[in-house]
Amino acid sequence: MKNLFLIILILFAISGNSPGQLLNSSFEDWQQGEPVNWMSNDISGDMITQSSDAYEGNSSLILKPADLLGSGFPVFLFSSDAEGNGHPITQKYTSLKGYYKLSAAAEDVLWISVVITESDSTVIGGGMIYLKEEKTNWTEFDIPILYDNLNGNPQMAYVTIALLDTAIGSANVNSVAFIDNFSLENTTSVDDGKIISDNFLLEQNFPNPFNPSTKISWSSNVAGKQTLKIYNILGNEVATLVDEFKEAGSYSVEFNSKGLTSGIYFYTLSVGNKSQTKKMILLQ
Repeated sequence: MKNLFLIILILFAISGNSPGQLLNSSFEDWQQGEPVNWMSNDISGDMITQSSDAYEGNSSLILKPADLLGSGFPVFLFSSDAEGNGHPITQKYTSLKGYYKLSAAAEDVLWISVVITESDSTVIGGGMIYLKEEKTNWTEFDIPILYDNLNGNPQMAYVTIALLDTAIGSANVNSVAFIDNFSLENTTSVDDGKIISDNFLLEQNFPNPFNPSTKISWSSNVAGKQTLKIYNILGNEVATLVDEFKEAGSYSVEFNSKGLTSGIYFYTLSVGNKSQTKKMILLQ
């Protein structure tokens, strides 16, 4: 049920907005108990709250898992406006920065991810970070954003913040995190080392959406160790399809989704120390 709610939010339609940085990036504006231009899974009304303890400005954001039938229910926050759109951008930013304080109980972590898409929702870049160490003072985090399409045109930034145990999908009710002052930093150029090499090409899976199987194809003009892995939306690996040395050439493999639930998944091809990632959707 938790995964389904997350999937529904992320699958909201993408449409145009005026370009700019993340909207309400310092969580100053609130309406009906939630920060404006952000959306949460707050089922109890107190999983997302406003705090006057801010790194800068007048307020910050507090995330705290809910106590649901005696167990912890993880808290998620998604960058979204009132219509479910992502936050509009027009440049290839290379970093997502912000400030946090954290007390993560048991195996909980503060998970922050950013995904950059084109207008048709094709993923062209992204990054993520897991934060576990206790921080009682405001501390900066910095998430590098890597791109696998030099010619892609960034249109939307989707940021997800979660406080949970990523291994089991639940959370500890004693965990708490403060977030403030998100910012997208710097921009890429043709020579920027953060742009992924064009030594190989990862194709979009077909069919997409799919059920129960789909074909993933790629080509590489260099020989080397190649891995092709599938990840769920929390960044957990769910399958390894390829893990071996391959000569230069074109390849394809079938991915069967047996045992997986409907939702968004990512597949990453790595050749040597370079990689490309694309998104696919499983509809059961």
